[in-house]
Amino acid sequence: MPMSVVTSKNTMATYYGTQATQVGLATAAQSTTSTVTSELTGGSPAYARVATTWGGASAGVITGSQVTINVPTTQTVTHALLCTAATGATLFDWCSVTSTTYNAQGSAIITPTFTIT
Repeated sequence: MPMSVVTSKNTMATYYGTQATQVGLATAAQSTTSTVTSELTGGSPAYARVATTWGGASAGVITGSQVTINVPTTQTVTHALLCTAATGATLFDWCSVTSTTYNAQGSAIITPTFTIT
């Protein structure tokens, strides 16, 4: 059921932003637990989750700051991760992204957005 009250949508979106502070990448879909699987590793410069700063919610939509994530050679990125910490089993949410294979060290630019309807 969609939410009708805009202030409730904004409250939910703001809470989402306070929890999902780190953006990461994975090579496969995640489960429904907080355990991160298939997350990228390695590279030079090394892969790491990157902090995002969320703006204010409006009409149930909140957008984080754009982040640039280092991607190691020979990785096929298929999913973006939103985590509550820079390391560990701290998965808050995840989504599919356009599958991209990196044949050389590279970077992915992600601008996270959450919408509640």
